[in-house]
Amino acid sequence: HEPPLDLGALSPQEPESLALDHFLSQTDAVFVAVPTAAHYPVAERATKKGRHVFLEWPPATSLPECEAVVRLVEEAGVEAGVSRPLRFLPALQEVSAEARARLIVLRQELPADAPPAWPRHLADAVDLCCLLARSHSVQRVDAEAVRNRGVWPEAVAFGLRFHSGTYAQVSFRRAATPAGHLFAAGPGLALDFPLDLSAADEATLLERETHAFLTALLTQRPPPVSILDGLHTLRLVERLQARLR
Repeated sequence: HEPPLDLGALSPQEPESLALDHFLSQTDAVFVAVPTAAHYPVAERATKKGRHVFLEWPPATSLPECEAVVRLVEEAGVEAGVSRPLRFLPALQEVSAEARARLIVLRQELPADAPPAWPRHLADAVDLCCLLARSHSVQRVDAEAVRNRGVWPEAVAFGLRFHSGTYAQVSFRRAATPAGHLFAAGPGLALDFPLDLSAADEATLLERETHAFLTALLTQRPPPVSILDGLHTLRLVERLQARLR
């Protein structure tokens, strides 16, 4: 219940590290919302003290670092969750765990007046596709981007062919009016709804995923989105970005 810490570099001699040690002594679970470069050092300190961790996206700065977090968690025997708030959309919460999409179509128009956070949007889309496909095992990745004005793309489209046969098609483009839509269909699954989130909606989703993570800890169940889930998603995002370069 103590206030969150604003931590910079973490060396044992610095006041921030002493504050972190004090904080860790007062809690059982740590929500890691520091800059991404500090995720691993904070997770290392927390897990070695037997604390559960919940990491903002991205969980680490690279695949090797994310794999190192997985090892930390396994060695310490604690749980690690990863923030993926879109999984907590009401329509997705009502989907049976046995339902699996055969076709997924995700379309989003992003604000044209500011450069979109492309890595975050790509990760959100990939994670939703994996959730609905019930798999991270992707056979083929196709992707293309249009860059009309410098380094920031005007539009991005990609397709994921899962080994299970599921196909996902995703497109993003900058537009004057932001909007979005998600369609998914398959055995026991029929989704077709707008996907246009306000800041209030995003805050609600963050609250829901926080509650779900803490509930999982209290009931001794795995977190809704584990560090392994985060690692698999990060690997797919890396494959996707390589196709877009």
